[in-house]
Amino acid sequence: MGKEVWIGRVKVRPAAGNDIFDGAPGAFANALTSADSLRDYRLRVETAFAHERLSVAEVDDAEPLRERMSRVHVSDEIVELGGKLVMAAWSGTPSTFSTQTTLTDVALASFRNAGAADA
Repeated sequence: MGKEVWIGRVKVRPAAGNDIFDGAPGAFANALTSADSLRDYRLRVETAFAHERLSVAEVDDAEPLRERMSRVHVSDEIVELGGKLVMAAWSGTPSTFSTQTTLTDVALASFRNAGAADA
């Protein structure tokens, strides 16, 4: 199978000394990246977050974006990010764009701080 845009709900925790979430124990984000499998998706997401001194605690509901779009409504923001990933792949340019932070080859939508109960 070839690469395509994948989406998943990713829970991240900051490394010691990283106060990116203003004291919150972690955050959730819809992360999109080009991948050819669940394993590839997770590896790319973990690598991207590691560059920001964040560790991936959980990956939920990861799947190709086209599958998600065939079942449920996907926000315009996510569709736009997916389109940018596809265009970047076709043009050979790095896909470093995001609505919240810059992560190489991963686009993020809807960061939400995790409460203590979510951590």
